[in-house]
Amino acid sequence: MKKNIFFSILIVLLSNITFAQKNKRDSLLAVIKITSVDTNKIKMLTALCTEYRISGEMDKALQYGNEGLKLAEELNWKKGEAEALTNIGIVHWSTGNYAQALKKYFDALKIDEELGDEIRIATLYGNIGLVHWNQGDYPKSLTYYFKSLKINERLNNKQAQAKNIANIGNVYWNQGDLEQALNYYFKALKIAEEIGDKNGVCIDLGNIGLVYWNQGNNEAALNYYFKALALAEQLDTKSLISAWKSNIGNAYNSMHEYDKALQYYFESLKTDEELGDQAGVATTLGNVGLLYFDQNKFPESKKYLLKALDLSTAIGAIYIQKDHHQSLSKLFAKTNNYELALIHYKKYIAANDTLVNEENVKKTVQSQMQYEFDKKELQTKAEQDKKDILDDEAKKKQQIIIYFITFGLFLVLILASVIFRSLKINQQKNKIISQQKNAVEEKQKEILDSILYARRLQNSLLPTEKYISQSFNRLINR
Repeated sequence: MKKNIFFSILIVLLSNITFAQKNKRDSLLAVIKITSVDTNKIKMLTALCTEYRISGEMDKALQYGNEGLKLAEELNWKKGEAEALTNIGIVHWSTGNYAQALKKYFDALKIDEELGDEIRIATLYGNIGLVHWNQGDYPKSLTYYFKSLKINERLNNKQAQAKNIANIGNVYWNQGDLEQALNYYFKALKIAEEIGDKNGVCIDLGNIGLVYWNQGNNEAALNYYFKALALAEQLDTKSLISAWKSNIGNAYNSMHEYDKALQYYFESLKTDEELGDQAGVATTLGNVGLLYFDQNKFPESKKYLLKALDLSTAIGAIYIQKDHHQSLSKLFAKTNNYELALIHYKKYIAANDTLVNEENVKKTVQSQMQYEFDKKELQTKAEQDKKDILDDEAKKKQQIIIYFITFGLFLVLILASVIFRSLKINQQKNKIISQQKNAVEEKQKEILDSILYARRLQNSLLPTEKYISQSFNRLINR
């Protein structure tokens, strides 16, 4: 039995009020008493719900979650209602009450869709996918994971994308496709490291270790498990500390180092019981039972395996029940109780067929292909939109150029018209001047002609000087 730690998208959008981490809960309890009935009080109640859930006090978590929900409904604060419903759903999920968890998630989803809050819609899709994963309905789980991933890619929410990708890896892990699971885990790890998400890095490291353990590479598995455990302890995240200790126990069990394995199993079991993590308790109980079986301690093995099966059946965790039925079948066959061995073997086969059958695998592939198709379609649309934008810009540039050319031609025509008009005027002026010049020249000619005529006339009427002299001489000589 394996304890796979899932990277769930249980993102709770709480108040921005900050308190010292050590006394956060006490501070909230003190402040809430003097806070008036408003949205801040709802935020504090929601925060208290989360604090008590983390500490494993589920009854108090539900109490404060429901108080916050009631107050949000009274104030008609829809966002507060959605947050309270989500937190209550997480509490139910943590205790293995999957039906109630789904109900609260869908109630919150309806409100968030009305509000158009895409970040929370993506979160709830991831949470719903996680519940279906817990119930062993892998096709539905994958459908919601891909829905969430598509929104987060559009919003460029890297942290949420990493969680989606890791959760998709879990589906492939459960269906036995270890190579595909490892591929998704490494993708998630790369993103988590790039954005500095230590919690994500912690989970991805552990999940990679899980795949190596499934492949029989215990040394590589332990290497990744211990890296994940060190980071979980640094972050003081009890659920992750428990998960990696249980998985370290599995690796030591496979290596027949039973004392070390039991040490880590019981440490994990204690933490899960404190947290109220029934799925974790059921898994670790089964791991302890299987270890006792390997040691031929059949009474102890039976005790732990039956307790594990009762709990996994009560919370409806088929993927855990499957392993318990398989282990019990081996146990009863080993102890010659073949009737019970056959009963549990049949139940194991039935559960396994429910989880990993041809139809489910087909639906899983369809979900993957649909996501890839939608993603490619979005990329194609984005490229076309970009091309259209570039074409529009090119058309605008062409229009601007045409406008400038037209305007330039218009200016040239106006200038040509002005020049032509000026030339016409100059021509007319020159013509007038020419006419005037001709007239003046004509007048001058007439005057000159008159002067010449008078002179000729004068010359013809008056005697010449020579003639006068001769005539005077003749008179004297007489």
